[in-house]
Amino acid sequence: WLNAEVLKTDHYDIIFTPDAFCEFFSCFSSIFSGKGAMEKTNPFAEKIGEQVASSKLTIKDVPKYKDAFSKYYFDSEGFNRSELTLIENGVLNSFYHNSSTASYFGLSSTGHGARGAKSALGVSGTTKVFSGGELSLGDITSHEYFEIHSLQGLHSGSNAISGDFSFAASGYFCLDGKRVRPIKGVTVSGNFHKMLFSLDLIGKEIIPTNDHEFFAPLMRFENISVAGV
Repeated sequence: WLNAEVLKTDHYDIIFTPDAFCEFFSCFSSIFSGKGAMEKTNPFAEKIGEQVASSKLTIKDVPKYKDAFSKYYFDSEGFNRSELTLIENGVLNSFYHNSSTASYFGLSSTGHGARGAKSALGVSGTTKVFSGGELSLGDITSHEYFEIHSLQGLHSGSNAISGDFSFAASGYFCLDGKRVRPIKGVTVSGNFHKMLFSLDLIGKEIIPTNDHEFFAPLMRFENISVAGV
């Protein structure tokens, strides 16, 4: 990116690389926190059973996923871990629960209790797996789009409750799947919750991050604000 350019300020379709998408999605992972729901800091606290995303989106927590580098058999409380559907066809299905949060909601622990040597009991997920769509790579990468490889300032520029975000990004301006020119020095902004609903194009192939802890198809988000020159 030594000779990278700046995009003209406009709205663009964007596609994250797997690792960039993992970083972006993880910034808002509190939407699955049973502890956050109990403490009223989870923006989805009252939305179990409601549509929170595109009907094309299904997300599961799979602690023993076959292609993951790590397998998770028990949580910090000794509960057996098993597959948990978080969002199914766009509907919020479950939060991560430990024994305390599960008791509060009159449920059973989902096996996602987390506790450090000096920390209070919390919740934590394992391997996230997104279901694939029906589109080929050529369908996902047709026409013009901005491929994001690197995000800077994501956590300082994001609000996990409102879903608003603003971060600096680097990547490539692409046309029909081919990288036309490298891009840096642009600011991408929007709202995470609205993006979940606007998601329309989802690829067939499930792609892992480099650490094989997060598995998702390529997803194309339409009409995202990118500020450049």
